Amino acid sequence: MCDCEECQCDNPSTFWRAVVKPGEEYSVDFPDDARLSITNICLGELPEDFKAEPVRLIADIKTLIPNPEDPNAKPDVENSKLLLATFIPGENEHLNCNYDFTPFNSVTLSVNGLYNVHVVGLIQPLNDDEEEEYGEEEGADE
Repeated sequence: MCDCEECQCDNPSTFWRAVVKPGEEYSVDFPDDARLSITNICLGELPEDFKAEPVRLIADIKTLIPNPEDPNAKPDVENSKLLLATFIPGENEHLNCNYDFTPFNSVTLSVNGLYNVHVVGLIQPLNDDEEEEYGEEEGADE
């Protein structure tokens, strides 16, 4: 639910944020019954003598691929890398985006460059349609 006390909305979304530092990996964690939508990525504060070298945010994604013919079988795992953002300090330092990850994705973020990258988004519950699309369909093959 919304964090503000004045709000009477029925919005079940939760704010999510991370700071990814150069040379470190950040393991993204969110509930099994929700999806993460990354909506904004930007560089952190830069020193006065910053270097205008590219800074890249990369997602290492492991996706579980269930076997539709045998729901009890161990799912296959597909590994992929996705370049989420490239920044040049002093030129472009912010990106509006929409990257969605589900419980079938295990995501680790890393920075290739000299500066911290701030990542924000929303954790949103999966609705019934998404649960069927990404999960086991009830009554299938019965």
